[in-house]
Amino acid sequence: MGYVIPEDVLRHIARRHGRDFRRMLGVGRLDLLRELLEGALAGPDEVRLDAHNPSVRYFLKRVDGLWLTIVLLNDEVRTAYLISSRTYRRLAARRWM
Repeated sequence: MGYVIPEDVLRHIARRHGRDFRRMLGVGRLDLLRELLEGALAGPDEVRLDAHNPSVRYFLKRVDGLWLTIVLLNDEVRTAYLISSRTYRRLAARRWM
C-alpha cells in the first residue's frame, strides 16, 4: 500500500474521533484503528477529489450504515471520521468532485 498513516495522525484520530469509532464500530485500540484504515484505503467504495485542493482526496468506505471518511493530503492520511448518509450527500454536492 502506498499510503502513509503517521503515528501522530493515528493518535489524533483516536483522540478526536475515537468515541465514534468505539461506540459505532467497536474499534478502540490504535492497532485496530490502523487495520480499519488500511483496509478502507486498500478497498474503498469511492475516492473523491476535493473541489478546492487537488492534492486532497477522500477515501470513502461504507461501514454499518455510515461512511468511513479518510482524508489524504498527497499520499498521507491527515484525518479520518465517520459521517452519515445525509452528510455524505451534502459533501458530495458541495465539497467533492
